[in-house]
Amino acid sequence: MGNKRLLENNDWPTLYYSTTNMSTKLEQQCNNNIVEERANNRNNLFKKFKSLFPPKLQKQNLIFILFIYLIFLAQLISCYSMTVNRRHLRRAIEYQQNSAIPRYQCPNGCRCVPDNKVNHLLSITCHWPYLKNSRIFNNFPKNGTKSLNIFCEKEEYIEDNILAIDGNFFGFDELGELKINNCRFTQLSAGVFEGLPKLRSLSIIGAKSLQRLEEYFFRSLTKLESLILSDSGLREFPLDGICSLQKLQVLDLSKNLLTSVRLGIFLPRPVNHPCQLINLIVLNIAENSIQIISEQDFTSFSFITSTKFI
Repeated sequence: MGNKRLLENNDWPTLYYSTTNMSTKLEQQCNNNIVEERANNRNNLFKKFKSLFPPKLQKQNLIFILFIYLIFLAQLISCYSMTVNRRHLRRAIEYQQNSAIPRYQCPNGCRCVPDNKVNHLLSITCHWPYLKNSRIFNNFPKNGTKSLNIFCEKEEYIEDNILAIDGNFFGFDELGELKINNCRFTQLSAGVFEGLPKLRSLSIIGAKSLQRLEEYFFRSLTKLESLILSDSGLREFPLDGICSLQKLQVLDLSKNLLTSVRLGIFLPRPVNHPCQLINLIVLNIAENSIQIISEQDFTSFSFITSTKFI
């Protein structure tokens, strides 16, 4: 019959062997290429499977062909299911790793909340009577703290407070925001905020009798973008002023006792060469003791878009 001959009995072992061999290769290829070019491989394998059989077959061969096709389809579905399962498993592992929160014990008097963007970091709010000494941070989750908001409940002036000693915040490597509210103190050490590489926002409100900042206070805060020193009794700034805060965008010095807008910017520099705070856009010096404001006072504030004096 030429090319139109029927499949004989001795052809079935060869056909079965070829089909089994093809299924094995399919499984190996699935394991090796679980993700890449799955659609193209599927089309190619269908073409290879189709090429195993003559163009025309008798009706008695169709049942066997259908059986072989179902085996092939089962292999294909198994491959796809394995791909999907592995993808879901990988995503589950990544989710657990990203959402894992270190098992820190929240300090006494504090509330610890996982950060909205980075779940393994904490936003901590503490209500304490006052900031007495450095031992208050002995059991603190320093490496897991992204923001720290401290409220002092008692209106007492404490000489031995954590803000009077250099390096008391050392170790808060992830701290980006620090707020200290209504904590009464008269001294703020120049190096108290050293060792805070990610600090971007510092707020001290209600210190009442701080009066002045020590020389070189700002030199360890070069990454600050927002600085609020409000209602703290400030009368003057250190000689180096705020020239080291080149990333500063918001400066709030309201409700103090300042008498000048210059804020030490012209000292010890020559008057004709003040520093430029090119990123500063908001300046609030309302409710101070400033009597006279000259045009020269704003030489360093030429980029400001919002100013409040009253």
